[in-house]
Amino acid sequence: MSAKPPGHVQNPTAPTLRAYRNSNQALYSTHLFSYTPVPQLENTMGLLTAALIVGGGAALAPAAAVAGLGLLGFSAAGPVAGSVAAGIQATFYGGAVGSGSLFALAQSAAMGGIAVSTTQTVGGVGMLAAALF
Repeated sequence: MSAKPPGHVQNPTAPTLRAYRNSNQALYSTHLFSYTPVPQLENTMGLLTAALIVGGGAALAPAAAVAGLGLLGFSAAGPVAGSVAAGIQATFYGGAVGSGSLFALAQSAAMGGIAVSTTQTVGGVGMLAAALF
């Protein structure tokens, strides 16, 4: 046994803690509790998670776009009076909105030009939830 420095007090529980640690190491080295990381599987799970996030985001993008246009004042009946959309139309276009302009495309999307199905939205939410858990 090596000499202890002056004033050293040995922890009386040290032998008990060592025995406990050794017994846990023996337990976790059994077949039921062993864990050996498999790099290929971990890489695959990372790719699967990324694919679920990208796919879920793509599936939800049309619903998010329509919701965002609604917040700006684009509706199925046209620009909402007093909204940002009405202000943009009055300031930049007046009564003559050109076909193919950004404003016309946004209004067309809000009027149903972007197809948003319930199945697609639920699928997108499911994919994102699967990626998170």
